[in-house]
Amino acid sequence: MYNSIKNIAESELVVSRSRFLGFALPADNVAEVQKFIRDYSARYPDAAHCCWAYKTGFPENPQKYYSDAGEPSGSAGRPILGMISHFELQNVIIVVIRYFGGVKLGIRGLIDAYATSARITIENAEIVIKRQMETLKIRLPYSLYDTVKHEVEIAGGTLNNPVFETDIICEINMPKEKTKMFADELRAKGVKII
Repeated sequence: MYNSIKNIAESELVVSRSRFLGFALPADNVAEVQKFIRDYSARYPDAAHCCWAYKTGFPENPQKYYSDAGEPSGSAGRPILGMISHFELQNVIIVVIRYFGGVKLGIRGLIDAYATSARITIENAEIVIKRQMETLKIRLPYSLYDTVKHEVEIAGGTLNNPVFETDIICEINMPKEKTKMFADELRAKGVKII
């Protein structure tokens, strides 16, 4: 299990006339991260900086990275990444867009502003607990369908894509930690794992 965010979250912060727009987005892989960075850079072409940090690919291929996007080294991306770690989030990207307000903030001021922007953005997000899921394809008699569906739902899973033939063929998507035990229970009832 791990913490992530459910949907896009946004924030706005003004520090010494500089405007910081924060965006947090769920992202399960680097391809999604890159798309979000391109999209938000394109959406705010007149901004002074588009800084970002992410943690993605968890749990199979965890990766993290950040960019200061022209701000002094370590003053933007690293504080954003620090907030992602502080909230113990995985599979998320935070983009912070800065419109320069004419007053230099200094490195300490930038670190504080980017960290605060990321923190507020995360606080505006709906944090959710996610589980690793696994899919089983099964074949079962009609007489067991309702019982199996009920047991799958109790275990925190879903029964999907039923095909009604001589028997019923469907997929079970359930928490990975329960899959082996549940598969054994299904076999004991006469359900075939295919």
